[in-house]
Amino acid sequence: MIRVITLLIILAPFVLAAQTDTTGLIVTPHIATPIGKPNGESVSVKINKDGGSIKSRDGRVELIFPEGALSSKANISIQPITNHAAGGVGNAYDFEPSGTKFNKPVQIIFHYVKEELNGTLAELKSIATQSSNGKWYRLKNIVVDTTAQTLTSSIEHFSSYATFDRVKLRPEQANLKVGKAVSMSVVYMNLPDQDNKADENELQWSNEIAAESKWLVNGIPNGNATIGRITGKTNGKLFSAPQSVPDANPVAVTVNLNWVLNVNLKTFKKISLISNITIYDNAYQISVIGVWKDLRREKMGADYYRRGGGGVSEQIITDTSSFILHLDGNKSRITNIQNMFKDSIINRGNCTLTIWNEAIATGVIQIDGIESITVVPANPPKQQSRGITIRFKKPEIIMPDIVVECTGSSINNSMARGYMSTFTVGLPTTISFMEHEMKDYWSENAGIKEYQVIIRPLVDN
Repeated sequence: MIRVITLLIILAPFVLAAQTDTTGLIVTPHIATPIGKPNGESVSVKINKDGGSIKSRDGRVELIFPEGALSSKANISIQPITNHAAGGVGNAYDFEPSGTKFNKPVQIIFHYVKEELNGTLAELKSIATQSSNGKWYRLKNIVVDTTAQTLTSSIEHFSSYATFDRVKLRPEQANLKVGKAVSMSVVYMNLPDQDNKADENELQWSNEIAAESKWLVNGIPNGNATIGRITGKTNGKLFSAPQSVPDANPVAVTVNLNWVLNVNLKTFKKISLISNITIYDNAYQISVIGVWKDLRREKMGADYYRRGGGGVSEQIITDTSSFILHLDGNKSRITNIQNMFKDSIINRGNCTLTIWNEAIATGVIQIDGIESITVVPANPPKQQSRGITIRFKKPEIIMPDIVVECTGSSINNSMARGYMSTFTVGLPTTISFMEHEMKDYWSENAGIKEYQVIIRPLVDN
């Protein structure tokens, strides 16, 4: 009966206009899902009745305990687990001791990254908790801060928690070879209003609903032969790639939905979702991964890093950039540059890393652009591979001012922080490989690995 009422409420506002289309929003039956399995390193902190906080090792979720939330000191832990929530994004997190109840609500804060907004909006993200029988429930009063990139709510007991997208355009991004096509759909998580009874706050899906819509490709209604077209009926849209790689690439496929929807204390009357589709012919995905290793082990000895007994642990930071190289006949270019330093920080052991100048820091592995791409021979005989050399522009590097702080350490703060100058770093200037080659190698300096290069021919995803 709940499903029927929901459908009637949603369908009633839609009266189609001549210039618009109708899109069927795909949904699936609500079912219990498996409990997630460990998927990362856990972290534990002792918190007493005076309050305190704990953040997951990957920095994606944190809990803030007000004074009086706990009756006595407790060992609080966060374990990343696989996320089986419908519409789930990233890891779920299991908070321990399981079932712990609080005297006062505890604040929960999820941090999202910009890549998680592909195909959706920050304001359409929510938080859910999973019960022991596998059913998911939506948290109420979720506050979305698009500047801090956080979702904040409060919880009254420990369980597993995860973020999910209420509405999503799928695929949210894709690689598509020239002349091929991919199905496009809008997926909707059909949640009751937050003021409904608790037992109706399960993450539940109805069969299908319809919304008034407009589809565009790079701002052009339904696209064209040069950039790609959107075709299809209500229940199935198809994006067909052009026969050659367009100048504007990736192409942005947008769906504008005229739809009344209440999410996170906000009412939407129109929703615009974008999927970026990279059109390619002969192309390569290239990733550069820098590994910064703290050299204090060599300087101060292995005992400095022992766990327990007041020691601290070795710090490792990764910094990743990637891009796509297109070789279209005699033309070459790069697209899809991504510099992911701020999303790549890894905290290890008993220590955490804080960036003081995060707003301006770039990290070291920064792809700022290409100085030149050399392809030899330019016109090879049939079946002959070409040699490719990419020379990067020298980017402006702003080093992060990193503070290392270690809990439970007998070493004072002045010794347990601020060793950024002892990290080894590497900056790629050129990359060379053969056409159609899969390559994976490390650049080394005086026997120390500086950065890893991974080259793969681009394929549909």
